[in-house]
Amino acid sequence: MGVHASRYLPFSNWSLRPLCGEPAHGFFLRMVANEGHYSASVYGCEIGINGRRLTPEETLETLLAVPLPEESKHALRRSTPLADGAWYDLGGQRLRQRQMSFSTRRFCRACLANSPHHRVWWDIVAFRSCPEHATAIEDVDESGQPIGWWWADIACDTSGRPLARSVRSLMERQTRTLEAFILERLSSAPRTLWPLLDAHSLFEAIDAVDFLGRWLGNEHSLSPPADTMEKLDVGMAALAGTRDDLVSAIRVWFLDRVPDYIRRQGKMTSMGWAFTSLLNAAWNYPEASIWTVLQQAVSDAFEPIGRTGKRRFKQTPDFYAERALAKFAENMGVKLDALLPLARHVGVLRNISEPWDLASSDERVLIAAIGDLVSTAEVSRILAVESWAWKNLVGRGKFAVFAHFSPGRRYLRTEVEGLLRSVLSVAPQTAQDRTVSLRTFARKHDLTIGDVVVMILDGSLKVVRADRAEPGLRAVRVLVHNRS
Repeated sequence: MGVHASRYLPFSNWSLRPLCGEPAHGFFLRMVANEGHYSASVYGCEIGINGRRLTPEETLETLLAVPLPEESKHALRRSTPLADGAWYDLGGQRLRQRQMSFSTRRFCRACLANSPHHRVWWDIVAFRSCPEHATAIEDVDESGQPIGWWWADIACDTSGRPLARSVRSLMERQTRTLEAFILERLSSAPRTLWPLLDAHSLFEAIDAVDFLGRWLGNEHSLSPPADTMEKLDVGMAALAGTRDDLVSAIRVWFLDRVPDYIRRQGKMTSMGWAFTSLLNAAWNYPEASIWTVLQQAVSDAFEPIGRTGKRRFKQTPDFYAERALAKFAENMGVKLDALLPLARHVGVLRNISEPWDLASSDERVLIAAIGDLVSTAEVSRILAVESWAWKNLVGRGKFAVFAHFSPGRRYLRTEVEGLLRSVLSVAPQTAQDRTVSLRTFARKHDLTIGDVVVMILDGSLKVVRADRAEPGLRAVRVLVHNRS
């Protein structure tokens, strides 16, 4: 029975008021504790909501039924992230689902000492350090145990130990960090000028900071680094200033991390994995996006120090590859920028610095590959899951993505279907034990379905076929309590 169907209001005391940045799921815990309860899960079940999974939306709906002042309800609406498909809407900002986490409670001990209430910006994964106290955002107690949302006492862990720890505020608050930027967008913190970020959405700014951090914070490589979000400060340092600062930071990376002989091979080779990532990001956003700004900044940074002269340019493998494919691309009605990555992927490019021609057998390989390309929607149909659920399989060696094919991204059907066959091949037909769907397992462990697929393929997760016929990845179920 839901809250609105009940004869009683969910709380007996309504004297509390939401505080700065406090979302519904945080205020709900304080209200439960104010009732003398420690388990928000038990209390939620008692008032007719799903206490086992307290969502921001359901806690907000519950609190709006309480006779709070309108200004309090307005504050809760503004500070509560509301799911909208693959997005969250929060305080007039838009964030990707993967950019927020509600698996455990995150907190700043110093902020809790100032005021024991939850701040919604702590739920943003990229918010890793408090700009007021320079303290890390934590998600475990002193014994290393995570604190779940079932525990209603904001100020203490489940053993009664205080989470708050007084720390003197910085003499000068950190104002040029990603956390400071997020705080400005979501609170009444003093606004500063962000020449490169002010015109863009919060989710896009976080994505750009993450991309630049992983690129400029690591050595030159053809594969993306595994330390996702570990170098956010590097990315933010490049984007916190002016466009000239950004160009300078990129140029320093080219000079420090990329040898001369690689820079002579061109921008694509010099950028490594980052070239395709930036190309794909810019392809999926309008011209006014931050990715277009980054593309132009990269070109300006590379031009004085990379392959510039025509004579030097013609000595590179890239030049001869482009010349060999140009006529074929024109005949097929395909952009050369789109054809080059596909040709490299299927192995028809020659890495030589002298003229060469495309053989007839290579043309047949390319024609077959172009005919094999399918859209994002078709990949979702084959795998029977939404694109956001499988997109992180791209770039992890499972299947490739190709941009500049109009319209939108394209994938090789044979690779996608091959991935599905590989997953199904390790799933026996029957099982005696209890099973859950990939989606349920992923949600419980704060993973994506793509993460779960990788675990299945590397043998760290036991799966079986569903009892009834299901399409794609929905035909696979995870054995509960049977991980190897």
